[in-house]
Amino acid sequence: MDGRNSTPIEVGLGAHDLRRLEGDRRRSVISCLEGTVWITQEGDAEDHVLRRGEHFNVSQPGLVLVEAIRDAFLRVTVATHDRARN
Repeated sequence: MDGRNSTPIEVGLGAHDLRRLEGDRRRSVISCLEGTVWITQEGDAEDHVLRRGEHFNVSQPGLVLVEAIRDAFLRVTVATHDRARN
């Protein structure tokens, strides 16, 4: 990532498919466009379930796991970090 805004990534997941988002994804947003997903993030004691139309804001650095409970379609808007400010 080079500090510029990036294009949202759209991902289809079949039931029980798992995706890993590694690194510092703070300020990224996961939007559930279809289906149902389970999300957990490192440093967060709670798990989160998203249904169609709901969003999750990544608030912790570290690993984020997203698993489809049912077939799902997601949009991940990846926040980039301007290294000059960090």
